Amino acid sequence: MTQPWSSSMDEVQASLDALAAALVPPTQASDLVAKASALNLQAFKLSAAIEQLPSATKTDPRLLQRLRQMASILASCQEHLARHAVLTDQALRMLFPAARSATYDSVAPGRPGQLYGSPGRQSGEFRAVSA
Repeated sequence: MTQPWSSSMDEVQASLDALAAALVPPTQASDLVAKASALNLQAFKLSAAIEQLPSATKTDPRLLQRLRQMASILASCQEHLARHAVLTDQALRMLFPAARSATYDSVAPGRPGQLYGSPGRQSGEFRAVSA
């Protein structure tokens, strides 16, 4: 006999599997966003379905086991995304090295510095330009 939460759980599992599969080869960000949005929608539906269950059913070992499995897959997806974010950040730093170490250049510890580095040097001489 199928449980009332089984169809919602299957939809969440399918969305989670699609997201995990999209993470393995490099894919377009828009594809990941679409799959993550679908997973979010299915998880919301599952949450609403579980809220309507009687309290005795919420402790069903099969339900809890499937939730643990999905939580494990989701944690794996999060770790993969974190590694991918670090690699992307390193690649961007390699392509676009920072011209200065900080936007606010500190004059001394504890004192605020000048916005966007040090102020320009003045020559002390002004020249009038005529046309």
